[in-house]
Amino acid sequence: MSKVGVLTMVGAGLAVAMPSGPAAASCSHSWSNKSSESVHTTGSSVNLRPGPHTSCNPPITSMARNTNLYLHCYAFGTLVENPAGGDDSTVWWHARIYGTQTQGWVSAIYLAGGGALGDNAC
Repeated sequence: MSKVGVLTMVGAGLAVAMPSGPAAASCSHSWSNKSSESVHTTGSSVNLRPGPHTSCNPPITSMARNTNLYLHCYAFGTLVENPAGGDDSTVWWHARIYGTQTQGWVSAIYLAGGGALGDNAC
């Protein structure tokens, strides 16, 4: 990933080049209903976000352990570390909470089975 430098004026006419951080992740991401899979959350206080990145705040809602979800499609987003010590993941699913119209993005790390990728890319 390339970084763009920022020129900062310091004191009397002295300019210092400072590296900038990565561009902000987009919280606006298209999705479609490709998957018929349903899963449940494995963590407690799992955030459902407006985009596939941990920086997409505020979360739409926080879900309890065993919340049932319908999966729609997946995209790659922010790397989320596995709290159980297993593999980390950049896979995020667009999902809807069972029995509601509440939908958004959740990291595959917090889903039972993680969801079957297959042809379900957004």
